[in-house]
Amino acid sequence: MQKKETIQSVLNTYKNCITYCDSGNVKYVDFYDNGDVISEDEENFETEYIKPKHFYFKRKNKFDDKQYIIKANEEKVLVKWFMIEGNEGSGEVESLSSAIISEPNGIAQIIAALLFPNDKQYKQKLLGSSTIEFFDDCIINGIDCFCFKTKYLGDLMTFWVDKSNLTIQKIYSKIPFENSHDNYLMESLESEMTNDEFSEIASVLNSSGYTEKTILFNKVIIKGE
Repeated sequence: MQKKETIQSVLNTYKNCITYCDSGNVKYVDFYDNGDVISEDEENFETEYIKPKHFYFKRKNKFDDKQYIIKANEEKVLVKWFMIEGNEGSGEVESLSSAIISEPNGIAQIIAALLFPNDKQYKQKLLGSSTIEFFDDCIINGIDCFCFKTKYLGDLMTFWVDKSNLTIQKIYSKIPFENSHDNYLMESLESEMTNDEFSEIASVLNSSGYTEKTILFNKVIIKGE
């Protein structure tokens, strides 16, 4: 089988499944352009899907109570969140795709785009890019995987895929960012800090760099038609 045909088979594995469940963790590391680490964070997640309408997703920060939960069935879609103290809530939304798009860190969207590739929100598929770069095979969590990089949902991502059942085991992306803040915020900070404190935080707030996001799937179970 040709490599691009293999990737299409991966897409079909997710698109044609009847049930799907996973669990895993995602690690974020922010870097300055020079490679120095700004901050690190880590979250656990789990997903459950039963065709056609049952969908559950939960993302929870490993170090505090921040979380985002989506529950959907044939009757309604509910979202519950707790981001920081004093910022929590829940409510019904009009569609599953709108709940998924609203999930702040994009983990639900990466998974949903595989499960629902025909949804108008997720038209950019793995083969949507003309450039697909393949790498040497490797072992992830004791699983023999093939590896490739392509543009997916607007970002360059590297995928590691289980050769035996064509499930994705790991995803990596490196996304540039540039912080910018309005003058009101900078003036407020300056009035509350010493010159040395303000100089230090200003260098961070106005910095540019990149975020490395690594998604590691500890469990993936797919049952097809």
